[in-house]
Amino acid sequence: MLQIGPVAWGAHGGELLEKVMAVLLAQEHPNVLRRIPSSGDGGVDICVPTTTGFDVYQVKGFAFRIGASERRQISESWNSLCEDPRLPRPVISYQLVVPVDPTSGEQDWFEDLTATAPFPCYWRGAVFWDSMASRYPYVIDYYLRDGRERVEQRANALMSAFQAGQPLQPLQVAASLDLLRTAVNREHPHFVFDFMASDEAPDPQAVPEGVALAHSQQIQGGGWVSVLVRPRHAHALADAPMAGTLTVVVDRRTGLAAVADAMEDFLTFGTGVELPAGSIQDLSITAPAGLGGNFEGGVGRIGPARISEAPSRWRLAVVHPVDGDVAEAVVVTQSATRGERGGIELIAEDVGGAFEFLARVSPPAEDGCFVKYNLRALDATNKPVTEVLPGTRFLAALQPPTMFELREEYGSGVLGRHTFTSSNDRGVCAPWSGGI
Repeated sequence: MLQIGPVAWGAHGGELLEKVMAVLLAQEHPNVLRRIPSSGDGGVDICVPTTTGFDVYQVKGFAFRIGASERRQISESWNSLCEDPRLPRPVISYQLVVPVDPTSGEQDWFEDLTATAPFPCYWRGAVFWDSMASRYPYVIDYYLRDGRERVEQRANALMSAFQAGQPLQPLQVAASLDLLRTAVNREHPHFVFDFMASDEAPDPQAVPEGVALAHSQQIQGGGWVSVLVRPRHAHALADAPMAGTLTVVVDRRTGLAAVADAMEDFLTFGTGVELPAGSIQDLSITAPAGLGGNFEGGVGRIGPARISEAPSRWRLAVVHPVDGDVAEAVVVTQSATRGERGGIELIAEDVGGAFEFLARVSPPAEDGCFVKYNLRALDATNKPVTEVLPGTRFLAALQPPTMFELREEYGSGVLGRHTFTSSNDRGVCAPWSGGI
């Protein structure tokens, strides 16, 4: 049974309290941004986006009085926020979130600290924490009581309902999974569960958008049932990661040579790979609600290892040894991945739609990195001339003795360059002078 009652905040460590408050705020604001201050003083900034900016909640797990050490940490985090907000929109409010209400002296100190702020500032103490705890008691139960184990036990019991030995009817399956959805959704702070039924095995490529995990199983009564797991908030997968291990066995003599090549590309450049039947062994997955486990065989797909903070735009330039810049095109990143071995694949498209650019940067080595690139003209039919003209001029200028350069969007930084030696010089390796 879900326990509801006062929370003894002081009975728990500061890091745990900060995690709990971050998850509590995520229930109310699923699209929150989290920032861990670089000062090393602990805490976490929760940034809630609005139409005009961000409400910033600076969470500190100080459950007792705010003494000199605590004030120093709060001040450093506050100064960091003011000097380097690192947010694409302005801060419109600031809220210090600590599980203790201020004394008059602490309130005066806080008001002096934030006196010059161009936005309202608030101290959110024990009353605020208690209010959030009563609003989302399942978070408190999950982290500070025995709720985590109970949620998993209940989900495991319900999942076993459609894995029984006897044939099941569709209504039985639907009833059991409806209990799963209702019970677990009511108590799980990180994920929302749903299900769907189908006559045929679901297509792995047709998983609905926003689904982090789909578990499909054939039932003995006929047909398939799939449990869909969606993150409840933006940081759900970081708070409760789904992890797994698998062994991929590929024998080039069995017709799986393409898989072997794709695995090499995945390890080197981080590109996705399809795993057909016969290539997966010893698959083990850790997932919520009893959906993980050990599996044999099956098919799968390893998604691309995307670079989360890759620049969105680049410049490609054609440089003549005498005349300097001849042509330049701006390209927009479509995909940027990095492999375990350190190689990078970048796919970008000309902003006007004239061509596609693909570059593969080799893993770092003693003699440096090399880039292998390819430029492919796109169909410009029905596109405005003014939009495709810069791209087409760029392609036409790629002739000896010019030099091709990949540049950052702003500034003069050059990430890679190659000098043409023949009119058919395409897709060759060239020294790479930088990295993404």
